[in-house]
Amino acid sequence: MITKDMSDHLNGLARKLTTKQFNNLPILYKTFNGSCIPFIGKEWVDVDFTLDYCHIASLELNGKKYVGFNESLEFDHYPYFTIKNNDFNIIKSAFFELYLAVNNAHPVVSAIELALSKIHDNLYEFSEKLEIIKE
Repeated sequence: MITKDMSDHLNGLARKLTTKQFNNLPILYKTFNGSCIPFIGKEWVDVDFTLDYCHIASLELNGKKYVGFNESLEFDHYPYFTIKNNDFNIIKSAFFELYLAVNNAHPVVSAIELALSKIHDNLYEFSEKLEIIKE
């Protein structure tokens, strides 16, 4: 279970990693939006990791599929799917691994990139098996 405090820490980390000014580590892993964490919008909008579900945007443009966190009200009309319970716990665990890797006294870039790929790859996999809601 993720506490509100830990949820705040995970969101702080996501904001830090998705800000172009963050250059402390040579992270090469990038998603469709140029960020190392897949999200829809101009900037990271906090996800409530204390919940047991999360809505994830899933778009197809020009034959390519884009999957990412979408907490921005500006883009809440995009098609989405909902990850719940164990599926969301897999994402939370990957975020926690990322948090530990980045905050390690001697961060190892390969461990950071592995956690990032787990987040992205699992979201994409979930988009293949869960119902996409188009409103």
